[in-house]
Amino acid sequence: LFGLVKRLSDCDANRVFQEPVDTTLVTDYLDVVAQPMDFGTMRRKVVAGAYGSLAAVERDLALIYGN
Repeated sequence: LFGLVKRLSDCDANRVFQEPVDTTLVTDYLDVVAQPMDFGTMRRKVVAGAYGSLAAVERDLALIYGN
C-alpha cells in the first residue's frame, strides 16, 4: 500500500495534498472541509497498519479528491 500511496501522491504536482492543512494559517478550513485528508496522513496510516481493507484506502483517496 505504501507504494500505491506514494505513486498517487507523486501525481500531486503542486504538492497541495502532501501534508495536513495548517489550520492556524487557514483558520476557516474546518468550516469548509468536514473530513480533511492528505497523502502524509495516508502514509502514516499505512505504516501504522491502520487500513483494514482496500475500501478504506479508497475512502481516504476520495476524501482527498473531494476536498
